[in-house]
Amino acid sequence: MIYTKTYSNGLTLLAESMPYLKSCAFSLEMPAGVGYENPSRRGVASFCCEMALRGCGRWDSHQFIEELLLRGVERGEKVGIGYVSYLAAFPAIYLHDVLEIYAALAQEAHFDEESLEPSRQSVILERVGIEDNPALVARLAAQKDFFPSPWNEHPYGDIDVLHSASLEELKSFYKRYYRPDGTILSVAGAFDWNELQDEVEALFGSWKSQGSLTIQSAAPTRQSRHIDYDAQQTQIVVAYDGVPYSHSDFYRQMVGTSVLGGEASGRLFTQLRERQGLCYSVSAYTFMYPTCAAIFCSLGTSSENAEVALDGLLSEIQKLAAEGVTKEELSRVKTRERTSLIMEQESCGARAVSIASDWINLRTIRTLDEHLAKIDALTVEDVNRYLAENSPKDFQITMVGGEEIRN
Repeated sequence: MIYTKTYSNGLTLLAESMPYLKSCAFSLEMPAGVGYENPSRRGVASFCCEMALRGCGRWDSHQFIEELLLRGVERGEKVGIGYVSYLAAFPAIYLHDVLEIYAALAQEAHFDEESLEPSRQSVILERVGIEDNPALVARLAAQKDFFPSPWNEHPYGDIDVLHSASLEELKSFYKRYYRPDGTILSVAGAFDWNELQDEVEALFGSWKSQGSLTIQSAAPTRQSRHIDYDAQQTQIVVAYDGVPYSHSDFYRQMVGTSVLGGEASGRLFTQLRERQGLCYSVSAYTFMYPTCAAIFCSLGTSSENAEVALDGLLSEIQKLAAEGVTKEELSRVKTRERTSLIMEQESCGARAVSIASDWINLRTIRTLDEHLAKIDALTVEDVNRYLAENSPKDFQITMVGGEEIRN
């Protein structure tokens, strides 16, 4: 059973009952992502996310962690473009206790002076770590060039900003963007809906509304480029237009992308890695936001194989559009997607994230049966018609390491 309720201060509560579980999870999504940063101060959102974890309400930094550990909470945090997300999964009997702690995090984070430098070092280390990961460097560069601003940004920020951000700047960002307007609290697992509504009202009801927010977008600056990197390997990302989750063709596109880069059964893996030995890693995936999307095809190869590997990658992409998928390939994709959806129903954490994503992208929540119906309805003819009519073009090519290839 799926429930929704929007409170007077703008907070939306989403919930899916999974009474066969003894666990519960929630994702608290607040409109405090990278898209709301000052463009000259990239990194403040992630820094603020880290500081909010270091004490809130009646708990100091140590007590905050201890209270969660005592209740067996598995937690995670993520800073995206539109939202900062705090995820918690735990035994269902502790739902009220954990909600109380995260309600304090959202409304009463301490931002103590003594927590500033430890938090700073944490976000700086994460930022510096990018440089040791050429595959990530390639993906972030491709994202930067392909999408409109600020959807082309990443949460790691600018190193100079992380070094210079003041406590007052972080407090100001927290006060302005950690707000109920547009916040989503998605809950999945074992709970009583009537009790949950009342608890959320009691814990979040006094949180003051500040009005709606919007993210302003600028036109993308599409370009292919080569980035020097001192390594024996070359990382390549080929990007081209896709459709977002809300689009009627999303599931057709999903089949094509899965056939192309779906792990060991994908054509890229089979042709480029297994049969020709041109790369050590290769994948294809959809990179999407609510209103825009791209297909990213990534591969890692030796510098001497880079040109041949790139030609092979582009050939497989174009071959998929020209020849389509086979009945056997579609069957494998359907089986894999059904399994993934069914497994999601066994994880309250995965489901909490999924229903929040549905709401952000669709403003509704799809049930398991609705997802399965869309997958089951796909036919080879339908998918191949879509692929043929939407043959990819205007490829953006990003290379990190090796020598620049003129393509």
